[in-house]
Amino acid sequence: MILSMRALLVAGCPCVVTAIAAAQPKPRPVGIIDGIVTDSNLIALGQANVSVLGSTLKVETGDDGRFRVLQVPAGEYILIVRRLGFHPASSVVEVRDNDVTRLTFTLERLIPTLDTTRIVEHYVSPRLTDYESRRRSSVGGQYITATDIARRGSAYLADHL
Repeated sequence: MILSMRALLVAGCPCVVTAIAAAQPKPRPVGIIDGIVTDSNLIALGQANVSVLGSTLKVETGDDGRFRVLQVPAGEYILIVRRLGFHPASSVVEVRDNDVTRLTFTLERLIPTLDTTRIVEHYVSPRLTDYESRRRSSVGGQYITATDIARRGSAYLADHL
């Protein structure tokens, strides 16, 4: 088949040239996203994750805070930048064919806050521990607990006996 096409080309048939040109796929329009990530003091942030939302395109910034995403199909995207210890940032980006889109992201430091934690210690004396174990066992007798004393509302031992 290739020999016959060559023969037609040599013969000067323009329809074959048009068919061959139309059969070759057109390259997809792509661009480049180039940028830098800094903190609020304009110090470069390395190891920040830069990703294109809804795609598998993801890069990490170098120690100088720079990143570059190659072969991005032309179109509009949302870029998300994250780094541990900082609030994430995002931006809408328009990538044009054969063009470099330059961006700068400034991340604000995240100040961690923790809920208040109360530590309550409840000391139980060894004597009270022995009392509680006897009260719970089947050893006979009548036991008065702190709850019983509070319920009766008396401060005198004689009132409880």
